Amino acid sequence: MSNINLDKLSNKKVAEAFRQLKIQYREQRTHELGWRIFQAHLREPRYRTTWENLANNMGFDDSCIIHLHYGRFAHALWEQMGYAGKPHDPRATRDFWLSLLVDWADDEDPYDGYTVFVLRPPIIRAVKRLRS
Repeated sequence: MSNINLDKLSNKKVAEAFRQLKIQYREQRTHELGWRIFQAHLREPRYRTTWENLANNMGFDDSCIIHLHYGRFAHALWEQMGYAGKPHDPRATRDFWLSLLVDWADDEDPYDGYTVFVLRPPIIRAVKRLRS
């Protein structure tokens, strides 16, 4: 378990981890599907979506592939930042890799009965930093 505040991660550290992971992707094609899922999440309005919505938008029959590959992508990013253990979100019932990237969207009701996830602010800021 990690006691790092996931909403206060260093933009610079996250951006550098993304940069390094992107280099690995280009050289070795690692986490290709994870990158595609992440890009799809970035295109969602206000960065909010469900795993089911991402799966449907990407042409998958169910969201298990989203859980697996998006989780692996988050795990690789976490390790690239030099952290050990899993990210800890005090609101979660257990630690899981995707806590690094997402939080629950409290300010809106889940649509279609599914939980809505939103990208964390440091992740969004890091992506914007890389794009500028």
